[in-house]
Amino acid sequence: MIISTIYLAVQPAPTATPPKQRDKNTFKDRVKRQLVKIANWLVGLAKKALVSLPGILGGLISFLFKKAGELVLFFSEHLIILLLEIIVLAVEITRKKVIETE
Repeated sequence: MIISTIYLAVQPAPTATPPKQRDKNTFKDRVKRQLVKIANWLVGLAKKALVSLPGILGGLISFLFKKAGELVLFFSEHLIILLLEIIVLAVEITRKKVIETE
């Protein structure tokens, strides 16, 4: 028993391979990061508008920028909805141009 304990202590322990990390540079992750940056920028603009613009006007513009930032954050978490919204917007624009040309 002493010999087996010494043997096991001297032998190198089998190293477990770490789980494979997901690549953080995929297109989806890059889009999410950019949308989060845009949302943070809009929130920063909201704070500046609240401080620099007078009274109700500053509060209203700040509110609009904050809500726009929240909307961008929502789309960063739900990219499929953003994709569908872009497709619907493109279809509506082309449909409107086709109707105008007729």
